[in-house]
Amino acid sequence: YAQVRRISMKRFAIDHSNQLLLVDDQIIPLPQKEFELFLFLFGNPGQIFPAAELYQQVWRTGETDSANTVAVHIKRLRHKLEDAGAVIGRIETVRGEGYRFILGSEARIKI
Repeated sequence: YAQVRRISMKRFAIDHSNQLLLVDDQIIPLPQKEFELFLFLFGNPGQIFPAAELYQQVWRTGETDSANTVAVHIKRLRHKLEDAGAVIGRIETVRGEGYRFILGSEARIKI
């Protein structure tokens, strides 16, 4: 998936080595799959991905219960992003299509 190398934001940073997000002075640790899911969506802002495609990209396998697995991880990730405020952005559900990441107003990605 997209390689996010450097992020330019006033109040936000990604720490790849420790798998966490830094928002202002708040540290948001993420489990490995949530971190990978965040990076994939963040690296492809505005693009809609069906759950099956997200599962393939992040878990790198095809599985019958992929939609449920993705939904659970999206829910957990949403809560963590909401707790951090709207600085980073938000994950939207596009009914019948999938999920997309909407960047916060301060985000600009440099790849």
